[in-house]
Amino acid sequence: MVYAFLQYLLATFRKMVTRGFIKAPCQLTILLLFVEAARSVLLLWRFMTHRKEYKQRQKQAASHITFRKQLYWIMKKSAVKRITEKKQAMLNYLLFLRIILR
Repeated sequence: MVYAFLQYLLATFRKMVTRGFIKAPCQLTILLLFVEAARSVLLLWRFMTHRKEYKQRQKQAASHITFRKQLYWIMKKSAVKRITEKKQAMLNYLLFLRIILR
């Protein structure tokens, strides 16, 4: 890509020398405008993808907090009564699923 850009600059310089100095600067200006527009589009694309990933991470963090609250509620409820083997197995299963699904 850099090589093609340098070739274009050389061709434009040749045009400046052979045809005159009016057309070539216009072509260079148009080229620079297109390069800047392409950079802006790429920057916007990166921002949108980063924003999407950031929102997904925030959503995962929120679901993790909700899971902790649910687990705390189950443990608190179980603490009032004697923890049976079935409840303990359920808690272990929930923790196991949460660790795997991360």
